[in-house]
Amino acid sequence: MKKIIYLCFFTIFSIIASTFIWELIQIPYNGNKNILGSYSLNQYNPSNEILRFISFISIPLITFFITYKILYKDRQINIYHLLKFENDNELTKNNFYYLNYFFFILLILEFLNLDFKNLIGTIDIVHHGTMISPAMNLDLTNNFWLSSFIEKGFFANFGVNYFWKYSETQTIGSFHLFFLIQIFVCKLLIVILMYLISEKINFDKRKRLLFFIIITIAGLTFFSYEKPIILGRFLPILIFFILLLKKEDLKFFSFNYFLIGLLSSFSMIWYIDIGAYLNSLIFLLIAYHIILNRKLTKLYSILFGLTMGWLMIMSIFSVDEFKEFIFNTIYIFNTSDFYNGLIFPTPFLSGNTRATKALLLIILTGIITIIFLFDKKQRINNNGKFFFLFLYIASLLVFKYALSRSDGGHIRTGIGFNTLLFYIQISFLLVSYFEKIRLNNNIISTIVFIFLSLTLIYNIFNFTSKKNILLAKKNITKLIYAKDDLYLNEDYIKFIDYYKTLSINDKCFQNLTNDPLTVYLIKKPSCTQFYFMYFIAEEELQKKMINQLKNNKPNYIIYEENLTNWNVSKQRLKLIFNYVNDNYSFYEKFEKWTIYMINK
Repeated sequence: MKKIIYLCFFTIFSIIASTFIWELIQIPYNGNKNILGSYSLNQYNPSNEILRFISFISIPLITFFITYKILYKDRQINIYHLLKFENDNELTKNNFYYLNYFFFILLILEFLNLDFKNLIGTIDIVHHGTMISPAMNLDLTNNFWLSSFIEKGFFANFGVNYFWKYSETQTIGSFHLFFLIQIFVCKLLIVILMYLISEKINFDKRKRLLFFIIITIAGLTFFSYEKPIILGRFLPILIFFILLLKKEDLKFFSFNYFLIGLLSSFSMIWYIDIGAYLNSLIFLLIAYHIILNRKLTKLYSILFGLTMGWLMIMSIFSVDEFKEFIFNTIYIFNTSDFYNGLIFPTPFLSGNTRATKALLLIILTGIITIIFLFDKKQRINNNGKFFFLFLYIASLLVFKYALSRSDGGHIRTGIGFNTLLFYIQISFLLVSYFEKIRLNNNIISTIVFIFLSLTLIYNIFNFTSKKNILLAKKNITKLIYAKDDLYLNEDYIKFIDYYKTLSINDKCFQNLTNDPLTVYLIKKPSCTQFYFMYFIAEEELQKKMINQLKNNKPNYIIYEENLTNWNVSKQRLKLIFNYVNDNYSFYEKFEKWTIYMINK
């Protein structure tokens, strides 16, 4: 008991110390980036966020590790032996693979039971618009990055175009279905991932079955169709961990590691933030196999996959497209924090409980991970420990999502992987406790039966209407073919009809507002790559847009709108608005939109 008190005392003391160190970390603001935003207004360097986060997390974890190592010498694994993660005796394979099919069937029924009709009429003009309009630009110009400067990534911004071609219709409804399918695939992957995790745990078959059921049910709650905690965009990270855990016979080549190498390029054109997280994990995996675990088969396989993946990307796109992709991606990485960032609250002292809880959860899961790694008594094989370590690292990388913009939604998503890890850890400790108290196998079987029954009952009675399953095909068709006008208010419909008639002689369309949906609705390519003003930050991009406007010279431009609350900063976009004010004049105010016309 004394040891636990000492351990808790030093860890809590280190958290208190980390709190006061937080605001002492102050890197001077980089005034060279002339980008108006929360950071520039507060003269705050976004690098502070990462350094403060590392400091706040690492000080308690290092303190805990040193104290734990001193107090529990007799039950620890040698650190060098641990870091090599040498293969240990294979555990007995799961004999309940059929349960995967049980969950797959439930997930299919859940998907078919969705009330697809309810999605008709719902649209987020800004967030959905940034993913629909680039796809329209692609359809009209046959260009990717050359037609649209994108913030998210190839799949996010252009992917729905291919779904339009497959479904043979261009509608907002088909966009909704496209992303519902993405979440559905994530749910299937979660079941597979949890099954593979359970194989790495040294429980007897019944307790392992219970562990699998608990973590699978918990994991599926993170990917809901309405308000997911972990977004569908994280799909490549799920694939990474499945490949990492999946057993294969290694001789001269590792197909799993080859596929992990392919994920390097695939993830970068999926979503660029996911690409950054995943490439960081791949780099750590390569470094690990070079420095510590020198398994040349895995190392060569991952490097071969990485090389082949990038060569394929370079061969698929033209040289100009690939150059634009590189420029676009680097620009977003370098500037997004400046125009989009919000300063992360100081834990405890700011009064922001959501931010504080998130940081404390990361420390807690870090402590449990250390115990899992070093405690001899934990019934996890080396592959399992390797997984827990990498999942924890992944959760730290993904939290950058919250550090970059610390509002409630981003913190909720950023802490998602860490929360998932916590649920898995707690489930493991719970089942370990059952084993410690020698819970009878018949009782374990009863608990398994209850969990499965409750899962089945919940899914059956959670179905809003049993008719939805029978009418799924009809409802999906209604969603896909629903007219776009059903998603717009009356003023918006009038404006689109009016502007189409007004600008009938313009070959392209230009919008100076933060309503990106209009490109899709007008059904004309944007005159510049910039269909959305929000992420135009530096003068370099403003000059690029001005040159494209000079070349295409639309007769009319949408100058302002009062539809969204995403106001355009004319101060930040000074060069663009100076050019437009010099070459265009006020033409008309139509409902919530202000239209300018080119000077004759």
